[in-house]
Amino acid sequence: MDGFAPVPVTCGFDEEPLTIQNSGACPLTITGVTSTSPHFSLAAVMSFPVVIAPGDSLTINVHFVPLAIGPLAGNIVIASDDRANPLKTVPGTKMGYAGVKDPQERADLIAYLKQATAASTTCK
Repeated sequence: MDGFAPVPVTCGFDEEPLTIQNSGACPLTITGVTSTSPHFSLAAVMSFPVVIAPGDSLTINVHFVPLAIGPLAGNIVIASDDRANPLKTVPGTKMGYAGVKDPQERADLIAYLKQATAASTTCK
């Protein structure tokens, strides 16, 4: 889950797909999917159990909503009837930043950055 873009704490979220693949010869029953962090959650409400046929997969979307500034970590924990690995942990790390709340201040900052980068297109 490292594909999340940095997200401002003041607003917004990012969403990434997480695919659960059944590479076994028997059906895989997923009994739950949880997060160890308030920054990561499932994008939609799911009803469990969910059965994944052999060779099939299930894709769920995970939301990243930063509640603090800086690097934020959490795990998505997948519970299943897999005897070898009944709890599979998928780590995630992303960045939350302060952002600019005021629309005019944000527009001024964007205009400044465009001007500053346009002026420095040649090296001396």
